Amino acid sequence: MTTQELQRLVYRRQYLLVPGHIDCPFIHHTTPVTEKYTLYTHTDLVINDYKVPEKHLILLGDMFDFEDPRKDNKEILKDLSAVSFNVLLELCSKYSGRFVLILIENEQIYLIHDSTATRKVYYSSRTNELWFSSQPHLLAKVMGLSKTSNPSKLEFYKSSDFIDLNNSSLGDTTYYDEIAQLMPNHYFDVKGNRTIRYWPSSMIKILPIRDAMERCTFMIKGYLASIIYRYNVMLPVTAGSDSRLLMAATRGLEEKVLYYINKEERLSEDSRDIKTPKKLFSTLNMDFKVVTFSSEIDASFEKVYFENNPLASKFYLPHIYNYYLNFSNRVNLPGNISSAPWGVYHLNKKTVTIEKLVRYYGVHKYDYVKSYYQRWMDECHKLCEESNLNVINLFYWEERLGNWGTQIALDKDIAQEDFNPFNSRLLNELFLSVPLKYNNEPDKIFHASIIRNLWPELMKLSFNPSYRMMLMKFLAHLGLFTITSRTYFRLNNR
Repeated sequence: MTTQELQRLVYRRQYLLVPGHIDCPFIHHTTPVTEKYTLYTHTDLVINDYKVPEKHLILLGDMFDFEDPRKDNKEILKDLSAVSFNVLLELCSKYSGRFVLILIENEQIYLIHDSTATRKVYYSSRTNELWFSSQPHLLAKVMGLSKTSNPSKLEFYKSSDFIDLNNSSLGDTTYYDEIAQLMPNHYFDVKGNRTIRYWPSSMIKILPIRDAMERCTFMIKGYLASIIYRYNVMLPVTAGSDSRLLMAATRGLEEKVLYYINKEERLSEDSRDIKTPKKLFSTLNMDFKVVTFSSEIDASFEKVYFENNPLASKFYLPHIYNYYLNFSNRVNLPGNISSAPWGVYHLNKKTVTIEKLVRYYGVHKYDYVKSYYQRWMDECHKLCEESNLNVINLFYWEERLGNWGTQIALDKDIAQEDFNPFNSRLLNELFLSVPLKYNNEPDKIFHASIIRNLWPELMKLSFNPSYRMMLMKFLAHLGLFTITSRTYFRLNNR
């Protein structure tokens, strides 16, 4: 790889928002934000801004509008510039994408990000001045911060549990005691030096499945259209329900999509995640690509990868290098959100305890995690009761998706951009408004109803067909599936 190519990979697609000026460690654009703050953005990170009197909006990344898929980032910023701050927060809920929105109003700065924090905001303070970045190791480097000395944290980051969780952190904590993460459903008020929760803000209403299905159909199709109008895309299709739902939403635009699956070492031609989509695409007479890749990595690429994040996943490195070599001109559309917060259905929200949560996620050995979980539960338990929201669902959304579910996209920035079309707060609200029995494994009735509405031929094959799935469906129809649900969930989501 040439020196120029390697230079481009250093902290690719990352940003820094800092007081004053620094010697930025990556190739960048510089944007003055206020008299005090400067924004440094990697040249490959999409950035748009829009100004009106007394207000300046800067968008890092992309927003997608399901109601008007042809709108670009600039037009969306124009819409947001015309409303008050509280209305802006509400409007942001309707956009899918991967973004950080910086609002400067009367020299005050606010940072808002997407539904599951896929575009990150990490922050730290020095002499009462706040520093922000998309990546904790980058922030630690420019601020000269050292790793944690907390024995409990160090034990976690050296453990197999850390690897099982996609090499991600837990809660709002990081490998550096002085750096924290802005979690989903919160914004950051720079002047007040505080994070502020802004969702949930009202009651979650239970909707008839048909009403919710029609709304979700319109939204998901609009998000996919907006992304496809803007980018060359590739869509991984497995045997599961989430990827098939995304595929269904591409109907009418399928010629613009590369449908594929990565053939990992654990998969054979008879594995259901290869066999099922191949059979499905064959019946539709459509192209489907099984992507094979080597475990050999260019040494210079690997060096930069781990310099960007010393704790990055070794397992996903061959995948990421393959995306870089063969698909860097496309954006990838994973679908790991649409069944996520509402999938932990076997845990009883009335009897859930911190001990049950830490054991369920396999992090019960770490005292600092218990402390964070307890703090989160103390804040949110009553809030969820008042909002008609299952506290376990919100915990999964904010803790698991805010870390495990979004870490790979951050490490993958070196190679390719990811957009999860399901990553919309409004869409997630709709999924949560459906009675739980329709979102449960193994039938995924709500998913199936949306797919039939969009592209009925895709339901000729069931989700995850296997003898085990047949057994689980049988148990579910007898009302016994919760006995095995924890095992199924862990096998399919770890």
